[in-house]
Amino acid sequence: MPRRTRIALTTLGFATAALGASALGGVLGATGTGAGADQAETVFVPVTPCRLVDTRPGPSTNVGPRATPIGADDTATFTAWATGDGNSDCELPTDATAIVANVVAIAPTARSFMTLHPADVDNPGTANLNYVAGQAPTPNAATIPLSSDGRFSVYNAFGDVNVVVDVSGYFQPSSSIGSPGPAGPAGPAGADGPPGPVNRIDDEAIASLRWDLDPGREGVVAVGHLPFDTAASPDHVFAANYESDDVSVVDPDSADVVATIAVGDGPFGIAYGFGMIYVVNQLDASVTVIDADELSVVTTITLPGGSNPSAVTTGDDLVYVTAQSLDRVMMIDPTSNALTGTPIDTDNGPNGLAFTGDELYIANQSADSIQVVDTTSNAIVATIPAGDDPSGIAFTGRHVYVANVQGDDVSVVDTTSHTIIDTIAVGDAPVTLAYDGSLLHVANNNDGTVLAIDPTIDEVVGAPIDIPGAYDVMFDGTNLYVSSLADDTLRKLLTR
Repeated sequence: MPRRTRIALTTLGFATAALGASALGGVLGATGTGAGADQAETVFVPVTPCRLVDTRPGPSTNVGPRATPIGADDTATFTAWATGDGNSDCELPTDATAIVANVVAIAPTARSFMTLHPADVDNPGTANLNYVAGQAPTPNAATIPLSSDGRFSVYNAFGDVNVVVDVSGYFQPSSSIGSPGPAGPAGPAGADGPPGPVNRIDDEAIASLRWDLDPGREGVVAVGHLPFDTAASPDHVFAANYESDDVSVVDPDSADVVATIAVGDGPFGIAYGFGMIYVVNQLDASVTVIDADELSVVTTITLPGGSNPSAVTTGDDLVYVTAQSLDRVMMIDPTSNALTGTPIDTDNGPNGLAFTGDELYIANQSADSIQVVDTTSNAIVATIPAGDDPSGIAFTGRHVYVANVQGDDVSVVDTTSHTIIDTIAVGDAPVTLAYDGSLLHVANNNDGTVLAIDPTIDEVVGAPIDIPGAYDVMFDGTNLYVSSLADDTLRKLLTR
């Protein structure tokens, strides 16, 4: 009989504190209205992992009723109870209220996100899993509440993607199991173990998840001089070092610099896409293209003289680079590694960029505005008044967030109405943002802190993390990284 672990859950849904945010996922506490939602207490029952859904075609892979990818803006619904939709090895009881699963996105054709929710409630609009075109299979742990008839839905925003759902346990009402039997007699006491190690870091650092401060662990790596921007490939983390004119390549497991690659003059922006690392060299107006696997320079693209390029991001089929002095965004064809198309004219001083799947958001630092580009036509479809000195941008799958350096706040932009719907006060000089699938992290350069924003309530949560000279914050899919201009380091942090 499987081991049962008793976990109390609130009558309003499921208490995320019981298992931790990484296990329960974003949708559970917010939308848990499926079977048994009125139970005062449920229990978690672990099971031998079994495959409930696999949308890939073919008799050796397909599990469940669907053998085709989930398309753009499409929702697929699956049954979890019993043996699912017929050919699953899972055998889940018909009073299960939620399943704990590993969800994998396979062969996505576009940058997109996936949302998991009970089949009898509306899509909550939050992202459980983010991925880009051509990305390797991307897993994420999630707890998926079920509808009253044992079903759940999977929503994909853009492109096509296959999904695999492997179940490792489920929740059911505590009334489904009998009362515990009497306790057996106590066994003999074992021998005393050796004394445990003394904490190497103080309680405050432990509470802040600052394991990078523990000298017994690798978490801080020295990179080049003035690491203004960072990016991650599936295997490495890259830091663009402005004064060193090079890129540091870091092994995320050992926190060692495994390569240093010379680039152009004043590397400022850096991004990963199409298997390449794109480095914007601000002072000589060029883009260095690095093969992310070979860790070698493929080519250098010359930009118009005096363009003062700063930010770079990748879309579905183009690379976008801001030209601050020319008030435009230029486009690079990743196949030919050459400028392509007509540049997009912007307001004064374009700096930050964010791609949402079908739109490009531009933060115009000098004009205090945000502009929205339809990437099909490359036409500007909206100009939004921003805060004071907008810079870094991040997309959470629902809203776009813009850091206003001089305003000491973050603007929240609704991607449907193209309007600012909220403003969140943060630290002194917020410059960059990173979304980890649950929280939005803000690096405040002047006061040397990193704050976390809960995008479901648009409020700062938790205590600030002190990192002197904090500048760029980046999430690589597993860990959070923060570059420091004060000591030329890159810190790897646990997500909160």
